[in-house]
Amino acid sequence: MIEICTLEMAIMKVETVSRERVKPFSSPSSSSTCRLHKLSLLDQIAPHGYNPILLFYSTALSQPQLVYDSLRISLSKTLAYVQPLAGRLKDEFTIECNDDGVDLVVVNVFDEMSSVLAHPKTDLLRQLLPVNPETASFSTRALLMVQINRFACGGLAVGLCTSHAVTDAMSMTAFLKTWALINRRGGENDDDENIVAKGFAVVDCTPFFPPRDVNGFSLIPLNTHAVASSVSTRRLIFDASKIAALRESADLGFRRRPSRVEAVSALIWEAVIAAFQETNPAMKTHIMLSAIDLRSKMQPPLPQQSIGNIFHVTEAQWEATDTAAATNYNSLVGKVQESMERAKKNTFTPMDFGEEFLNAVKSGIERMRNSEDIGLLMTSSICRIPVYEIDFGFGKPEWVGNGIRAMNVCILSDTKNGNDIEAFLGLSEEHMNILEHNPNFLSHVSFIQSL
Repeated sequence: MIEICTLEMAIMKVETVSRERVKPFSSPSSSSTCRLHKLSLLDQIAPHGYNPILLFYSTALSQPQLVYDSLRISLSKTLAYVQPLAGRLKDEFTIECNDDGVDLVVVNVFDEMSSVLAHPKTDLLRQLLPVNPETASFSTRALLMVQINRFACGGLAVGLCTSHAVTDAMSMTAFLKTWALINRRGGENDDDENIVAKGFAVVDCTPFFPPRDVNGFSLIPLNTHAVASSVSTRRLIFDASKIAALRESADLGFRRRPSRVEAVSALIWEAVIAAFQETNPAMKTHIMLSAIDLRSKMQPPLPQQSIGNIFHVTEAQWEATDTAAATNYNSLVGKVQESMERAKKNTFTPMDFGEEFLNAVKSGIERMRNSEDIGLLMTSSICRIPVYEIDFGFGKPEWVGNGIRAMNVCILSDTKNGNDIEAFLGLSEEHMNILEHNPNFLSHVSFIQSL
């Protein structure tokens, strides 16, 4: 039976213990240190805010100060392998690797972690982050900010925000895995090649995605604080059995059965389209944009742990006609599957990311932004990205959240068990209310929680 959980805005008492600037411990090879990191075209057009992530660890820490000291030292050592994150934006083409460092905040939370996890309201989660995700990064601001949250129960949450000019979800996870690896090893020595092989790789991606003068253009515009405050956000859980049934129900003829992400994405898109159509029947065109990792798609392939925004978006489009005014799940999942396969089957070279590519992206995004007759849903999946494997030495996280509040955006991730899917969906209050009263949609959802 579906459980719909709502909770009024709660207040969480927190106390800032310390703030400091953490700089790289040392350069692995100071003689060959590059003082400038070039931004690729995909870095330039990435969202201008911060990528947030929150990892909650329930293990009671008997000596929290020692844990904090260890995290600070291992963070410093990790920065030595990923110098751009310790630098500053010089201009829209480069990061100056000046070792200015990253911001580290330690906070005491006078609440039990279990109460936060039971009702993870977005406003509460943001108290556990070092900066709001909508904050624009600029030349004087740290590109990486960390907040260590110590709960009354002894549990701990690591809140991390990285500038989207430097990392996407894949490279942010690679950074966290590297930091966790170094922290687990404590005082043990490790050679540079081993650290880089297991963790992070700083690669110049400009030969793959040549930079351009983009004049501040962003693939996804910065979600301002004013817009964020008007977004209604829900956490949706789709358990493995419901996902399996959804996949089996898809009648696509000769086509393969949809993947977990394709099946859930199409279901959410169907419900969002229905909500859009109820408020604006004249809206005939509906588009779903999905982020696709390009690392393995490039020729030659890029390392999976490469720094930067190495993703592209694929587009699925559905047109409402007089004969097909209502959505059809099979039709939508087929269109989602087709859009995903176009990206998965193709390989890309630098020739695919020239002036023609940029102009096409600009015109497409502007068309969608400026038309009231186009319904847009933007999705991003971090399913199969091993965020639940990030172990700093005190166990794997109990839950991984984000604190994002963005309009018409859906983020999919695995749950801790690796079988269910968790979705964070942001819509207007009006559209969210319609979605929450959609019986067909609710029949496939195991849990809905207001954030």
